[in-house]
Amino acid sequence: MAEKKTYNEQRRDRSRTDILETSLELFATHGFKSTTISMIAKETGLAKGSLYHYFESKEEILSTLLKDGTSLIFEFIPPEESENPWNDFRFFLDGFEKSLKDNFKYWRLITQITIDNRYTSIVREYMASHGMEIYHFISNLYLNRLSITTPEQHIALFFDCFHGWQISYIMSDGNYPLQTQFDFYISLLKK
Repeated sequence: MAEKKTYNEQRRDRSRTDILETSLELFATHGFKSTTISMIAKETGLAKGSLYHYFESKEEILSTLLKDGTSLIFEFIPPEESENPWNDFRFFLDGFEKSLKDNFKYWRLITQITIDNRYTSIVREYMASHGMEIYHFISNLYLNRLSITTPEQHIALFFDCFHGWQISYIMSDGNYPLQTQFDFYISLLKK
């Protein structure tokens, strides 16, 4: 039986969660570089020194946000292969769109740090540990399940489109016609 958390443990968990939620909001709004520990402390109502009891640095907060957000990736990978690979592909694209809409601030943060070369090492670490799930799903789909000539070129093109859709959606504040783009992309693949 799991032990009940003490009041102090519960308060610590709430403070940690508040720091992460506030940091995500500030990073997504002001950018990672422009957000300071002082800003995070002020918004959470904690003393600046208290933040360091939870996280050693702003980079550790970012790393934690990225790790905590990895579950979002698994939301748009079908849990099991269906008989129709096009249905699986559509499940993936629709899940990606839902994730962008439901977790806009998270994806805005991902987009910002991805296009800023100062954070290349953080992005590489994140993608190496979690982005490979997407790569394996798409590679399997293109190489083994869809009847596509030159699948390697199509895989590269897909990821270029994937990142472009993400950037376009975020930069338009969610007013980008993802479904239209997905339908067009699938129609090109089926030709």
